[in-house]
Amino acid sequence: MKKTVKKLTAAVLLSATVLSVAGCGNGDAKGTDAMTGDTTQAVETAPETTPETEVPAITSITLLTPTDGQKDIVLASAPIIKHMNSRFRQLKDANFGYAKQELCTPPAVTFTWSDEDAADGKEYRLMLSENEDMSDAMRFKATTTSLDVYNLKVGTKYYWNVSSNEGTTKTFSFKTESGYPRFIKADNISNMRDLGGYKTLDGMYIKQGIVYRSAQLEDANEYGRNVVLKDLGIKTDLDLRGAAGGSAIPGLTKISIPLKWYQHIFDEANKADVKRTMLAFADENNYPILFHCSLGRDRTGTTAFLLLALCGVDEETIVRDYYTSFYSLQGNFSAQELAGAVQNIAWLTEGLNNFGTEEDTLQIKVKNYLLSTGLTEQDLAKIRDILVTA
Repeated sequence: MKKTVKKLTAAVLLSATVLSVAGCGNGDAKGTDAMTGDTTQAVETAPETTPETEVPAITSITLLTPTDGQKDIVLASAPIIKHMNSRFRQLKDANFGYAKQELCTPPAVTFTWSDEDAADGKEYRLMLSENEDMSDAMRFKATTTSLDVYNLKVGTKYYWNVSSNEGTTKTFSFKTESGYPRFIKADNISNMRDLGGYKTLDGMYIKQGIVYRSAQLEDANEYGRNVVLKDLGIKTDLDLRGAAGGSAIPGLTKISIPLKWYQHIFDEANKADVKRTMLAFADENNYPILFHCSLGRDRTGTTAFLLLALCGVDEETIVRDYYTSFYSLQGNFSAQELAGAVQNIAWLTEGLNNFGTEEDTLQIKVKNYLLSTGLTEQDLAKIRDILVTA
């Protein structure tokens, strides 16, 4: 996790709030024109085939940012960048830069272009894809020469171009930085991020776009609900509070489990709920899935700890990710409470020592603990198969 952080470019802006789009490409995405506020519906996919004869690119439109080949777009705010690159021991100080504000949200990537033939009301279409042939592209309409896009994946190369009635421009590419959580902008849903993007000890990665974590969903507004349902295509609401009734976001299938947290998961009386929770991740029919509690920190953090360790992520990265909740509105109340949360995650780690020897890795201890709940080797292998990719 220790790496040199490149300077944020002008393409990464922290304040724009006009567009949300899924980085994973699941379902439709809604965009909002940067100048007028008009909401438009994005086309889900681009054609899978390309013409045999390449059409000359339109020359009146010039792509500006992100610049072609740019590789240093960091999808995190300055405090998060500092957090992910500071010495690990510093993070255990509850006064370390943690603030009660919603910093668990991504900055926008701002796409800009110029047009020699610009005219009032002229319509443009931005295409954005993870594939060089622009297949499975997300499409957005704009009536200005600038558009803000949120919720892109980390550590991912993207391709983009712009078209108008006169034709289509050449295609630019850029890459987002890895090594940071993939935050999700979903208004009024605090502390929301993708569990994926982290590298495992064996050189694999946790998949992005299939498992999300957050605080409670009751405060979600229409924008946030659209992000969850349409942009991210989430199917399952795994409510770790054990709350009765349906999901706070209609359209999600709810699984309600009253999960305990930290050292309490080792009590025999609570292991059955841990087993039920993990079995929800062993069922591929539940994906994409969002798991949460009230703050998105304690029960959610405990579950994320177990999942990431089971899949082979190193302990320091897991704990850094846990501390990230301290930058959210829901996960940060006071330095005193954060000091308690730091102690609790330490007790969780210490409790796992009872499930292995001094020589055993955290990954082995977590596996042994989960087997003690009644889960099988096949259950755990299924979770890893779903969550881990090359």
